[in-house]
Amino acid sequence: MDMLRSLFVFDMPRVVIIRQPVLAMIHRLIQLFILSYFIIYVMWLNRGYQSFDSPISGVAAKVKGIAWKHLSKHLNHDTNGIIVLDSADYQVQPSPNAAFYLITRIKHSVVQNMTTCSKGDHLHDAKCLEDYQCPEGYQADHQIYDSDRINEEKIFVASDESAHGVFTGKCLKDRGKCEIFGWCPTEDDYEHELRKERNVKRILTQPINILEEYYGYFTDLEFLDAKNRINGRTPYSDDPFFEVVNFTVLIKNNIEFPAFKTKRRNILPWMTKSYLNDCLYNPEHTIYQFCPKFRIGDIFKFAGVSENGMLKYGGVIAITINWHCDLDWPIDYCLPKYEFLALESVQKPQRVNVKNKTYRQKDNHVRSSSLVSNKTDIPEMTFDYSYMTHKLNS
Repeated sequence: MDMLRSLFVFDMPRVVIIRQPVLAMIHRLIQLFILSYFIIYVMWLNRGYQSFDSPISGVAAKVKGIAWKHLSKHLNHDTNGIIVLDSADYQVQPSPNAAFYLITRIKHSVVQNMTTCSKGDHLHDAKCLEDYQCPEGYQADHQIYDSDRINEEKIFVASDESAHGVFTGKCLKDRGKCEIFGWCPTEDDYEHELRKERNVKRILTQPINILEEYYGYFTDLEFLDAKNRINGRTPYSDDPFFEVVNFTVLIKNNIEFPAFKTKRRNILPWMTKSYLNDCLYNPEHTIYQFCPKFRIGDIFKFAGVSENGMLKYGGVIAITINWHCDLDWPIDYCLPKYEFLALESVQKPQRVNVKNKTYRQKDNHVRSSSLVSNKTDIPEMTFDYSYMTHKLNS
């Protein structure tokens, strides 16, 4: 019965008119604020009417430049101690993801051959007086010694991998070290000879035939003295490669927005081959602000770091590629912007150990190698580049 009665009953809101100008003004202001928030912030600034997509990005870098210096002539007699490095030499570290690595200072370069030589002084079990102390086939630093450096039980363990080769079973009694078979001469022998050579006056070596080797011997070392005077260097110093500041790096960045099937790269369609060959990035220039080729010295300046500090101690610099793309407009308005930031202090040396070895086969079938070694206070330079994309529309 109650249900039937409710079918014939209904509610109607009551409208109350308040004649108060102050309350009416507050009411209209609240309505205006809500409407303005929705139009200005949600629809205009935050583009709430648009859809967004996270891009897929790929980056590649190509470094160009030539650096050279004068190292010790000992064991670098092919060129009187002069080495010239190009991009294949100074980019010795495997390139990390979205980054590249440069070496700006090296300690020495050793030309090695697979042969026999003496072991280094820093491994106790490489020292010997008799042949039996150099068991054939074993490696140095693999023996257990007591406090008197005696290994009576001939116990061998794989305790370290600092050995340079295997024992041949001979003790080189004149040097008190075991003979090994491996890449010779070892770095230890090189450093020993280097210390002796630092106080020896540089002597020009003249071969029988100056054209015997195409990289051969130099007949005049005056250009070395001139270069040292220009850069304020001393012979055989550990000065960095000052030429690095004039190296150039070409960064290629490709992005794709899968949801919108749109691709873009920082080498823009209007960039000709001539433009890419001649341009260098300049943020103040109308056209060159989009150039994807950068001078290393300019990168130091844009990041606000010291050239000398970076060359000597190394550091990390981030190169950020900002993409501000609004696809309501033509794709031509989607342009990259570059920013530079130093991520690591260069006040302290970078304590790393970097080695790189290249091999070559000579005509007499003797395999040789060139070892570039950095042991302490090694400069490393890593440039990380990333992207930042904003507000993409549907």
